[in-house]
Amino acid sequence: MNLKSDILNIIKSGTKAPSGDNLQPWRFEVSGNVISIFHREEILSGPIDRLSEATNVTYGALIENMVIASDHYGYDANVTYFPDESDPWRIADICLVENSEDKGVRLFEYIEKRVTDRRPYQTLSLDSSVLDEISELSQSLENDMRLIVLDNKAKIRIIARLITLQLKITFSNKPFHHEFFGSLRWNKRSAIRTKDGLDAITLELNLAKQFLFRYILGVWPIVNFLNKFGIADLAAKLEESRYMQAGAYIAIVSKNHQPSDYVKAGQLFERLWLVLTRAGLSAQPAFSSILIKQVLDVAPSLFGADEIDLVCDVTEEYREIFAVKDNEHIMCIMRVGKTEGEPRRSFRKEPEVVFKN
Repeated sequence: MNLKSDILNIIKSGTKAPSGDNLQPWRFEVSGNVISIFHREEILSGPIDRLSEATNVTYGALIENMVIASDHYGYDANVTYFPDESDPWRIADICLVENSEDKGVRLFEYIEKRVTDRRPYQTLSLDSSVLDEISELSQSLENDMRLIVLDNKAKIRIIARLITLQLKITFSNKPFHHEFFGSLRWNKRSAIRTKDGLDAITLELNLAKQFLFRYILGVWPIVNFLNKFGIADLAAKLEESRYMQAGAYIAIVSKNHQPSDYVKAGQLFERLWLVLTRAGLSAQPAFSSILIKQVLDVAPSLFGADEIDLVCDVTEEYREIFAVKDNEHIMCIMRVGKTEGEPRRSFRKEPEVVFKN
C-alpha cells in the first residue's frame, strides 16, 4: 500500500459526488492517515450565508463515496462529523485504518458511472429486484431514518406538480433567481474554464427552452416584468411533464434534523443512488422545494407573503403524499426511472488537497 497515493485516489472518488449546482464546495487537509474535509469559505451555501442542509447532504454524498473507495483500497474509514466545535467549516475527519477484509460492498465501480440525469424517464414501475435491494438497504438503517418509495402514477403526477412549483420561486424571487442563473455555464468554453457550476447542456433543454431560459427567464428585469403576466407559472407548467415521467420517487425521512443528520442522509442518498446505478436506472435529486422551506424557516424576509403561502402549502402536501409522521422530517427526494443512452455530464475540478506532514 502507498498511503499518500491511496488517499489521493479516495479523495478523487469522493469528489465524484453530486454537489448543489456542481459548485464542489470542498477542500481537504491530510495529516498522516486522517483526511479532514473543509467547506471552502468563499462558497456560499444558498441565498443566505450559512452552511445549509443542502450542503450537508452534499458532504454526506462525498463522505459515502470516500467510505466505499476506502474499502476498495483496503482501509476502514472511521468518520467523525463536525470534529471541531470552534470551526464550523470543518465538516468531518476520516481516519483510515488498514483492513484487507473484503466487505462485499460492490459499489466502487459505480461511483464513476453515477450521474444526475434530467431527461424524461420511462414510466415503468421499478422491478421487484430493485425494490428488494432498496428494502435490504432500508433494513440496514437505524430506527431514526427510513426510505419511502412511491410508484403510484397518480401520486407521481402530484409530486411532479409540487416539484415544479419551486420553479415559480426561482423565477419570482430575486435571490433565488440570481443564485440559480449565476451558477449556469451557458457554453462549453465557460464550463471548461471554471470546471464548476451547472453546465447548461446537463439541463437537457430543447432549443426553444434554451432560448427561453437564457434570454428571457435568465434576465431578471425581463422575467420580473413578465411575472405580472404569469411567466413563472408557464415555466413551471412546461417542466411539469418531465417530472411526471418517472418510475418512482424515493424520499429519505429522519426523526432528527441536526447538521450531522443531514450528512448521514446524504450518505444514504448517495449509496441508494449507486445501488440504482448498478441496477441500470437513472436518478435526479428532486427536493429543491424542501430546501426552500428550510431557507424560509431561517430567513423569512427573503420571501413575499404569496411565496410564503406557496412554500408552506407545498411542504404540507409533500408530507401528506409521503405519509411523513409528525416527528419526522423529509431530508431528500429522488426521481428514479429508466432512460436510454448517456446523459450529459458536468466538468469537475481537481480537488484541493494539502498534506500537512
